[in-house]
Amino acid sequence: MSAALDRLPVSVLVFDAAGRCVDRNAPARALLGEGDWDARVETGADLLRRLLAAPQASLGRLTVVPPRGAPVHLRADVGAADAEGRTVVLTSLQAPTDHAVHGRLQQAQRLEAVGGLADGLAHAINNVLAVVLGIASVLRDEVPPDAPWQEDLADILSAAGRGRDLTRNLLGFTRRATSLKEATALRPLIDEVAELVGRTRARHVRLVIDCPDDLEVEADRGQLSHALMNLLLNAADASGDGVEVRVAAEPATQAPPTGVTPGDFVALSVTDHGSGMDSATLRRAFEAFFTTKTIEEGRGLGLTVVDRIVGAHGGWVDARSQLGDGTTITLYLPASGPLTRQSSGPLPTLDETSVMLVVDDDPVVRRAGTRLLQSLGFTVEEASTGEEALARLADADAPGVALVLLDVLMPGLDGFEVHRRLRVDHPQLPIVLTSGYVPASAGEMPRDPRTAFLPKPFSATELARQVRLLLPTAE
Repeated sequence: MSAALDRLPVSVLVFDAAGRCVDRNAPARALLGEGDWDARVETGADLLRRLLAAPQASLGRLTVVPPRGAPVHLRADVGAADAEGRTVVLTSLQAPTDHAVHGRLQQAQRLEAVGGLADGLAHAINNVLAVVLGIASVLRDEVPPDAPWQEDLADILSAAGRGRDLTRNLLGFTRRATSLKEATALRPLIDEVAELVGRTRARHVRLVIDCPDDLEVEADRGQLSHALMNLLLNAADASGDGVEVRVAAEPATQAPPTGVTPGDFVALSVTDHGSGMDSATLRRAFEAFFTTKTIEEGRGLGLTVVDRIVGAHGGWVDARSQLGDGTTITLYLPASGPLTRQSSGPLPTLDETSVMLVVDDDPVVRRAGTRLLQSLGFTVEEASTGEEALARLADADAPGVALVLLDVLMPGLDGFEVHRRLRVDHPQLPIVLTSGYVPASAGEMPRDPRTAFLPKPFSATELARQVRLLLPTAE
């Protein structure tokens, strides 16, 4: 779908000769949902056939049925066949009978605006937290263990960590950021989400976790955390005081459904013993804005978000429920093999003439990155722009650069472009890309053995782990 059609204020749908919707623009996606779906024209199929012969206006009514959710009634205003023999239809909402659909569209547009604001706030807050978490972690390691301010530093680190969790959950909800999939240990992730949920709305239930310590999935940690949080909140809301909510993970034995790439998967399930759902409710459980809760309790977006996150990871969701006997939601996620890379032990010893290069346009964040690397015992230089970093690497008379800590979002040359250019002349140079938020418009995250991504904010321990992964470890 072209960018021009995306900017139109009306929904544009593209149908093939069989009446299947094969493409749609941004307003149509806001109305009918993102992701792959096979909507069909329930009424008005004869209109599509006529359009193959000649353009027409004021076509009549179309009823589009998404794979999940209620039918959406549209008025086809203008239509014509394109060069590929498909039918392009400009539509608007059928008035006055579709006030509910119009309300959903308005709410989707409001959510889009809120998402843009949340993304910008998350990026700015993560830059602030990068300084707080980074410097506090350095001070904690440098002051004597029995110093009276060690407890204060622990509180600062804990508060910064909670702030980081909140911003990652914001980004996981909006899902406008680039997906950053990597080998992710499930048990620590489950423990973190369970602790966060337990401090808020799940204090009245007993959370039981059954997950092996060595189980890993290939996932975006922030998005998966958000999906699991939604499931735990739903399970807690459905359960009474003292009732058990169980989180379990194990290698999947169920074969992937049609349309999912075969491979090894991990089954991550959340089970409650609440009131459950009847078959009619269960069929609509993943429909956007459908909810059995009151307006005060929720807006009915949780399972829709979960479904989209898991689908974007190449997995699928299974929901099982029985009225009066609770609900189990299972996420099937691509498995990741055990990590063989060195992530602990002594730090590498560099040649005395080698330096680390920190590249960030924010001077305070740049100094924090420099301070972190210096605390690990390295000599550090700084660059404030991508152009300055490239010039430094091209200087044959300057000390060699052993590793680059490179911010993604910078004016002028961004981190992705700097990375691309460095790979031409320095294919083996270790590069740690870092950012508090990477918009999808920035492009795909580079994937090669000499590149890692470290989301802001990060501590000295987390940075040291990436250094060990990318550089030879001292004997």
